[in-house]
Amino acid sequence: MSAYSLQSHITTNVIGSARMVQVLLPYLEKGAVITNITSGIGSLKKVSVGRINAEITPYSISKTALNMLTVHQAHHLKGKAIVVCMDPGHVKTEMGGPKAVLETTDSAQSVLASLSRLVPNGNGKFFLYNGTELPW
Repeated sequence: MSAYSLQSHITTNVIGSARMVQVLLPYLEKGAVITNITSGIGSLKKVSVGRINAEITPYSISKTALNMLTVHQAHHLKGKAIVVCMDPGHVKTEMGGPKAVLETTDSAQSVLASLSRLVPNGNGKFFLYNGTELPW
């Protein structure tokens, strides 16, 4: 793992998400839903049981940091917005590869459907694209 790779992933996945919320916050209506797109690869539980490949360490760390950012945003914006992490699943993208199980459109439709069912008690939680709550 290189420091440059770690910095690049954190800049994209954490700082980018923080900046988006900061810029859009004045325009959000009360009850807005902020969704940080994360990954199960950012789950501390999955890493601790050896389910995460060491080759993706910078990406994994950045997604774990994004998960923490989500919890803090949920706390700070409570009453104004619902903030959640959403894992889109193993999607057929360049990163997901040909063995991925979900088409991009199926993942996106499932994410949107799950978000439409969120209620305030989902604030600060980590969900899979189908609405299943995931372990931190």
